Amino acid sequence: MKRYWLLPLVLAVIIAVAILSINFLDDTTREIDQIFPQLEEAIAAEDWPQAQLQYTAAKQVWDQANKVLPTFINHQDMRDVEIAFIDLGTAIHQQDKIEASRELAALHYYIHHVLENEHLNWQNLL
Repeated sequence: MKRYWLLPLVLAVIIAVAILSINFLDDTTREIDQIFPQLEEAIAAEDWPQAQLQYTAAKQVWDQANKVLPTFINHQDMRDVEIAFIDLGTAIHQQDKIEASRELAALHYYIHHVLENEHLNWQNLL
């Protein structure tokens, strides 16, 4: 008996893994997005200890997700997010309000860019 059922099963597993990975990335992005407004407020108020706390919280969320994300995310995108985190941490450490605001905006962009690239849509399929 031929195993015609194997191909649909493999396809179903691939689609399920893709959906789970997108949901995981979406949850991670949402969790980091909840931290960003407080971080932005701390930077605007030049409350550097609070900015450092919020930065550390966002970085911890990303680092936890980073154990899984490289298996299904473009490595260049991952590198961009990591560099943006480093640049933001440096700006906060230097207590540079303008640079910290700029780097937070860049980090926000890169994280959402990763999410956009991974979502299934016609552009990604074609």
